[in-house]
Amino acid sequence: MQRQPRLETFVVFMTASVRPSKPCAPGAERRLSEGRGSAPVRPMGKLVLGVVLCGVVACTGPRGADGERGPQGVAGPAGAEGTNGTDGTDGLDGLDGSAGPAGPKGDAGADALSPWVVGAGLQLHIDSADVSATQARVSVRLSDAAGTPLDPAGQYTAGPVTFELLVAQVATDDAGVVGDHRVYTLDGGQPALTRAVVVSPVAIEQGRSLVTFTDPVLSSFELGRAQTVLLVATRTFDGATFVRSAAVIGRPRNVVNTDACNGCHGALTHHAAARFDDVQQCVVCHQSQLAMADGGTALRFGTLVHQLHRGRDLPSVLAGTPLQLGARDYSTVGFPRTLAHCDGCHGNFVAGEVWKSRPSREACGSCHDRTSLASSVPPPLFTAHPGGAFADADCAVCHTPPVIAQQHADPSFAGPNLLLTIDAVTNTAPGQAPVVDFTAKVDNVARDLVAAPFSSMRVTVAGPNSDFVTDVTSTIQGPGATGTLSVLDATAGRHRYQFPASAQVPLVATGSYTLMLEGSLLAGLVRATARSPVRAFAVTDPSPVARREIIDPAKCDACHLQLRGHGGARGGAASCVLCHSSGRANRQGVARREGTTVLAQSVDFKVMIHQLHMGARLTQPWSLGGFPFPSPVNPDGAPGLLAQTRYPQSPGACRSCHLEQPARTWTLPLPRLTPSVLEEYTCMEDAASDVDSYCSAPFWQVSATTRLPPESAVCTSCHDQPWVVAHAQINTSLTGVESCTTCHGAGASSDVEAVHAR
Repeated sequence: MQRQPRLETFVVFMTASVRPSKPCAPGAERRLSEGRGSAPVRPMGKLVLGVVLCGVVACTGPRGADGERGPQGVAGPAGAEGTNGTDGTDGLDGLDGSAGPAGPKGDAGADALSPWVVGAGLQLHIDSADVSATQARVSVRLSDAAGTPLDPAGQYTAGPVTFELLVAQVATDDAGVVGDHRVYTLDGGQPALTRAVVVSPVAIEQGRSLVTFTDPVLSSFELGRAQTVLLVATRTFDGATFVRSAAVIGRPRNVVNTDACNGCHGALTHHAAARFDDVQQCVVCHQSQLAMADGGTALRFGTLVHQLHRGRDLPSVLAGTPLQLGARDYSTVGFPRTLAHCDGCHGNFVAGEVWKSRPSREACGSCHDRTSLASSVPPPLFTAHPGGAFADADCAVCHTPPVIAQQHADPSFAGPNLLLTIDAVTNTAPGQAPVVDFTAKVDNVARDLVAAPFSSMRVTVAGPNSDFVTDVTSTIQGPGATGTLSVLDATAGRHRYQFPASAQVPLVATGSYTLMLEGSLLAGLVRATARSPVRAFAVTDPSPVARREIIDPAKCDACHLQLRGHGGARGGAASCVLCHSSGRANRQGVARREGTTVLAQSVDFKVMIHQLHMGARLTQPWSLGGFPFPSPVNPDGAPGLLAQTRYPQSPGACRSCHLEQPARTWTLPLPRLTPSVLEEYTCMEDAASDVDSYCSAPFWQVSATTRLPPESAVCTSCHDQPWVVAHAQINTSLTGVESCTTCHGAGASSDVEAVHAR
């Protein structure tokens, strides 16, 4: 007979262990624990499965043999619920589930947007403009400095934007020449900006808005003129105000070139509250309507710009009348190139040719402001026009384009074109007299300098290239020539110059040195000057190591046209540093009067060039002596006016002159350079010993020498306040080690780059 299993009942619940509410007799309880249905309790995740087995067995007597299985009994009533057991230990978290499907897209429109984060700055672009007699509508795009779109209302982006508008139109004459603008938004009869009436967001997420203006003055609108719209936007963000302007010019009047202006000004801006940065914007207001404000023509663009740039050389200023506009005095402005170079601003394009094709009393009189052009009898302090009084239409009878061009030709560039090229430098070991091979051409034609010499030609050697501290110059041609010049190939213009024995490479020389050539040729009364080439050569180095490059000569020429110094005898910024080294002071240029003590400023290039460009912004007296030098006839010499230079850019715009690659050359630390030298001279001569006031040698002696470490020398050449100088001195050790980089180095609290960018 098959053995029947015992009837077992399983109860499953959520605790670790329970007991029945009515336990069996003691023996039964023991047998329960030994029954085959018992099982361990195992935790599962955070649930605990408890299993309790209660076998249905007899409660008396020994266990007999199993009988046949009886029928299923009726289930008894459920027992009372047991008490909760203790919680099991937590299991590990399960893996994240996969992402669910995307939810439905919300409706487009402003209500679907949320405010987003924007930064400082403001950029403004005009997409289109529509002007009628009753309103002007301008479609614009706005963004912060990083290009993030802006909401002009300030609802979705921080910093609301307000707008002002100027509406003008321009006409042409019968010859097609663009004339003055006529502004229709006026204030007291003068051109003025007017506030916006409606600003309607079009696509906030793109920064697009429609700006609408209405002004009764537009009732005089003329349909036959080309329309001009000048828009100014202003945004205040985080306590700072940003202003930008943009314009749609109906018909440009390209008489001057903004790019030419930016060659000196960097980024042309004026009227700080409006930030006008394009000449085409300037001429909209600076025309005959604005000229009415001063009763003359001083504010018309042509007159204004000519007089500003001539500045200290205006005949009226030379006669003692200052050049003032409002409260500002422009009498010390000096144009950084010859005033005759009209193309420097007007450019070489057709419209710019009006400077020589359309002469007028106003245009010509703005520079020649003490020449009487309107009256045959000149007023006091004026000079009569040789041709008498003429109307504008008659000016071109004598002043034809070729005549005007000739009268405004720059004499320093009117002569022949000289070209010098250094081919090789040999015999350069310590104690040797170098040999240089070079090629000379005039107007791109090879020149035999033995048969047809230059008026002057010299060669300079300076070194070491790690930091120039010594230099020697030899004359190849001209007064005082030494050494030997020979022709290698006359048809190619190739020559060889052997230095004299007195110009040997120093015995203590190491590393690499640099050689420079200079040459000039007199053509009538005009001196033509070659651009001075330079070339590095090895002294003890295996191969030449050039001096580090700090400035970009092309940036100098953008303002100076072709930088020349010393009366035009030397050309090119790359050549200046050979002589303007750390150990040289302005000993030749300072006044030499008996009974005086004077300070000869450093002419170290890195010091001198900063002081020159800082000019009128300097707080301490500074002057760079000019030519002629002091003499018994004139003990004071001719001190230059360079201390009053008015640099047209921010002095913190270091990249306007410096190279940015491979590294920003104006940041700290500087290489270990030699100190710059300032010398104090005292005259020891008895004033009664001769009849002049000039201090003769040997009585003109150095009474004190000051050496400035390189970083202090550079920084205090601009920041020349006494407390800044003291700060630099305090933070320099007795051995000359500077700690400037600690605070002013890259990433430091007062990083030079960050401070100059403010």
